Amino acid sequence: MAGEEKQSQFDIRKYLGIIYHWRTLAILLFLVILTAVTVKSYLDRNVYEAKSLVLIEKAQILAPLLQGMAVDSRSTTLLRTIRQNMLSRNIVEKVIKKLDLDAEIKNEAQYQKLIEDIQKTVTIQVQGTDLFEVSYQHTDPKKVRDIVNALVSSYIEENMGSARGDTHKALDFIQEQIRVYQDKLEESDKQLREFKEKHPGVVTFDQGAIAERIRTAKVQLAEQELELKGLSKEKESLEAQLRGEKPTSVTFTTRQLSTHQTRLNEARSRLNALLGQYTEMHPEVVKLKGEIAELERAGKESPEIKEGSASEEQVGVNPIYQQIKERLATAQSNIDLLKTRLSERRLLVARDEDTLSNIPKEQEELARLTRGREVHQSMYDTLMARMESARVSKAVEEADKGDSFKVVDPAILPVSPVKPNRVAAILLGFALGIAGAIAGPIGLDVLFPTFHDVKGVEENLGVKVIGVVGQMRFGPEYVSQRRRFNWLVGASGMYVLIILLLLARELYIRLTGKTLLF
Repeated sequence: MAGEEKQSQFDIRKYLGIIYHWRTLAILLFLVILTAVTVKSYLDRNVYEAKSLVLIEKAQILAPLLQGMAVDSRSTTLLRTIRQNMLSRNIVEKVIKKLDLDAEIKNEAQYQKLIEDIQKTVTIQVQGTDLFEVSYQHTDPKKVRDIVNALVSSYIEENMGSARGDTHKALDFIQEQIRVYQDKLEESDKQLREFKEKHPGVVTFDQGAIAERIRTAKVQLAEQELELKGLSKEKESLEAQLRGEKPTSVTFTTRQLSTHQTRLNEARSRLNALLGQYTEMHPEVVKLKGEIAELERAGKESPEIKEGSASEEQVGVNPIYQQIKERLATAQSNIDLLKTRLSERRLLVARDEDTLSNIPKEQEELARLTRGREVHQSMYDTLMARMESARVSKAVEEADKGDSFKVVDPAILPVSPVKPNRVAAILLGFALGIAGAIAGPIGLDVLFPTFHDVKGVEENLGVKVIGVVGQMRFGPEYVSQRRRFNWLVGASGMYVLIILLLLARELYIRLTGKTLLF
């Protein structure tokens, strides 16, 4: 760590030794750079700037009262478009004519360049929501002041006049449209009145109600048709069952029958009853048939069951046949009733459809006349409301109670220039001069290296130094060199003092705005 500090201290001494060796060159470089930058700042022409701050005043008392009644002719985008409006060719030409800036203009190209220079040089900055600043820079202080003030006044005049002119034009246009729609409304009322007098019964038709009634009836027709199909299927099934039954049935009176035969007869009776209600594939029917088959097989396998049994045959009315016949009659009655209802409903639907399709053309004409009258009435009401709003806006602007422009800070004659910034230029000259005084000698030493100590000789030449002879600084030549250097240092000091006085002068002018004679 100590070695690094020693090495760093040695390097600094090395560079300081180089600068001291080339001290005359360093002083001259410093003076030349400082002089060049300072002279450059004084050779540049002074550029002056004038500024004007403008406030857009809103009607603080009337604004809440007139909200919703009056239309503000100044759009909320005024501040966003203020540069385009203020620097328009129309306003810039007014400023040029007002200040006679085109007195020395010889051709159209020069005139166009003058306009473009003003448009490019003028700066407009928006501050907040109701302030904007206009500034302009030029070498003539009187010219910058006059241009800024003329530009602001011309813009205010143009804007106020344009706003009022727009309000008047809008009011005239609305009044003209009101007269047009008033005539249209009167004509619509006349046509509608004459039509109703000629066709007094046309208003009783309700096309929507008829259409809804037709739709409901068609839905009911579809439901009844499905019901009719179901009844027809049921009738066909009953007819099929009826064909499979006989009007009469044979019954046997058994005496001293066995229990097995009794069970078989009962199962067969239940089967006949079920077939009167269900089809062959019904689960109960299939199950009962299985039981009967089991009983019959058991009877065959046990002959003793038949022995000792006796029965008597009797002929009578088949109850299943009668039951199916009664159900078939009921189904046929329901089918006939449903067909009658379907026929009546179809007749009603046809009648309503005929009525709907044959609605007189007068009904359509009435709807057309009514719609036209409603449109004209709506437009007329809207225009009347707009006209009242425009009248209030016009009265407000004529009384100058609306928003207005107020010049908060008019442009004044600038005293000190904004360009060049000589304070910054002189300080920059000092900084660059010091940098040049350091970089110049070090650069020369890099280009033309020399040895400044014993270690440098030993490291670069690879020889051992056995002795050092110091420089003998005496004699007339050394005294002469010493005097010249002292004179250079003294003259440089005086020169730097003069530059510092110039810096103080420029700083005083910039801070106070007052001009000093020296």
